[in-house]
Amino acid sequence: MSNIINLLIFKTKYMNINIMGSWSSVSTCGFQGTRRGTSFAAQTATANAIRAVVIQGMQRAKVMIKGPGLGRDAALRAIHRSGILLNFVRDVTPMPHNGCRPLKKDVCRNQN
Repeated sequence: MSNIINLLIFKTKYMNINIMGSWSSVSTCGFQGTRRGTSFAAQTATANAIRAVVIQGMQRAKVMIKGPGLGRDAALRAIHRSGILLNFVRDVTPMPHNGCRPLKKDVCRNQN
């Protein structure tokens, strides 16, 4: 699952195969503007993607969550409610080790 501050794209794929079972985003569920960043929008998008995969017969899942925001917990709750058993949950959010290098200080040549 990929979760960005104002956008949630939920992807499912089979184990060891790059074929996607289903996907859903907050925009395809009809949320626009500031409503896209809510936890309810994340929950709805996750439920839409999971519904298609459950019909295909998925019973267990490994969940990898990426990014900040309120949608992380709501997406996990939606997966749990769907009846899919979770093998493990991992946070794969990229963390900066020291950030970007700061800009040079301005040097004023005409100091009194």
